Amino acid sequence: MKKIESISFLKGTYKITTKDQAFLYLNEETFIHSGLYKGCEISEDAWTQLEEENQFYEARDLSLNYLRRRRTSGEIKHLLSQKGFNRTCLDRVIKYLKDYQLISDEDYIKDFIHDQFYLQKNGPRKIKFKLMNKFLDPSLIDCYLDDLPREDLEAMVKELIEKKYGQGPFSLVEKQKINRYLQNKGYPYSSISKELF
Repeated sequence: MKKIESISFLKGTYKITTKDQAFLYLNEETFIHSGLYKGCEISEDAWTQLEEENQFYEARDLSLNYLRRRRTSGEIKHLLSQKGFNRTCLDRVIKYLKDYQLISDEDYIKDFIHDQFYLQKNGPRKIKFKLMNKFLDPSLIDCYLDDLPREDLEAMVKELIEKKYGQGPFSLVEKQKINRYLQNKGYPYSSISKELF
């Protein structure tokens, strides 16, 4: 058993000190829920549980701050793991964010594909590469990329060619240049070849 000797408030956190000079920093929410007061006794298990609960609230607050810009669950896990939070805490925070519909990888992927394809005019391979950098499941990405209409893909290739290089006919050197440009934008060769050859 630990006996609380002092409780002090320091910059938004409460410092709990015991008789044996062990101390614990709690955020306000954890402190209020704990019901601790000077002179009360707390078991080792309750002390450990307070530490875990406090870690959850810290991770939750950090992830909510991180969500000012739209993020994926993988990005949040990556950030929190870099900050030293354990796996159990990460899973609990992600569940909390999903329960309150603050993150949805499926919605993120759909919106990202739409913006990248129709606004930025990037092809499927480049879009997939960018989404993979956001720690998303490749099979989930492929599922939504497969929903991209083939007609839209071919129309976008045609639009990009006409916008950048004008209408044909093109020489072999120009076709190679166009092919490189479109492949760098992430378009598959099959869609490019329909327009060029």
